[in-house]
Amino acid sequence: MDTIITKLEGDPSDLAIFIDLPRIARNINILDRHLKPIEEPDLSIQEILKQAQNSNRDIKMEIYMRSVLRLMAIHLNEPDSREAIENHFLENICTEPATHFKTFFEDHVRSDSKIIRLLKLINQSVLAAPYISLKSRFEAVGFPFTDFSGSWNIDVVFGQEEIIVIHTKRAKSTSTEASESFTFKWRISIRMDRTLTDVNHVSVTFCDVEPSSTMPQKNQKKLLNLTKTAFS
Repeated sequence: MDTIITKLEGDPSDLAIFIDLPRIARNINILDRHLKPIEEPDLSIQEILKQAQNSNRDIKMEIYMRSVLRLMAIHLNEPDSREAIENHFLENICTEPATHFKTFFEDHVRSDSKIIRLLKLINQSVLAAPYISLKSRFEAVGFPFTDFSGSWNIDVVFGQEEIIVIHTKRAKSTSTEASESFTFKWRISIRMDRTLTDVNHVSVTFCDVEPSSTMPQKNQKKLLNLTKTAFS
């Protein structure tokens, strides 16, 4: 939890937010308290998103990201950020999305805004500490792993009393032996109050743990126990 608080208090430019956002724009899901996707309410923007399917990759990503950021601003009840996103986000799109993102936020969005605090929770640095701990504990007992490329998914849940940011990644064994292979998903859930001021709870959990069918039963049990206890 201390790591999360440090991220919230840090300078967004130090957290690679503007580098990560273009990479993961399509993997950010905005959900309601029932974990159902919140649809873009503006029909004209829905049409723009459809048209963007025929755009080049960079333009398509920026149009999609504008919609995601707009939904965030709406459900954060932050009209000034929403206005900035609607009126300025697609200005001066350049070939380097990270540069465009950084310029937009520095020029048009307050550094102390709620949307900036939310974006501080949507970058790789949030995952670094638990990932290092996770790898260390698994490697120490003979289960080294690596991430599946492109498996990073982020859910932003707007509840009545809190906002939850859930990072999910899929991992796989680095062993080339079939009897030592396994896969699993791990996720870190960050529960914040509605103002994004206080961290209510941080947890790391595992799901879809799948040891190879040829892995010895003793090792399968060991792996399953590890995913139950590594972050308890």
